[in-house]
Amino acid sequence: MPISVPIRVKKGSAQHRKLTDFFSRFPVMCMCDGPRIIVVDVEKMTTLEYCMAEVQKDGCVLEFVPEEFKTPELCLTAVQNNRGALKFVPQHLKTSEFLAMLEAPIA
Repeated sequence: MPISVPIRVKKGSAQHRKLTDFFSRFPVMCMCDGPRIIVVDVEKMTTLEYCMAEVQKDGCVLEFVPEEFKTPELCLTAVQNNRGALKFVPQHLKTSEFLAMLEAPIA
């Protein structure tokens, strides 16, 4: 399960650099949504079902999903959960149809 910790420091500040340096010692991290740090256990990302469950909790986990599991459905779920995850969607999936689905109401 990803751990999301709200951090209230200005991006680029000395405190931010210290935190980034500290968390860089961990095997993985993601800072895709402003000042949140998400630590993910990538060793568990071995099935599509597990990856889907994790992106449903936090879309930014998409950064750590193996490419073979980045299906249109999984990527759509991630981005609907967190728009910041769009930068982790493979370019070949960012079709006009995919982007249109982001604009559609979530059922």
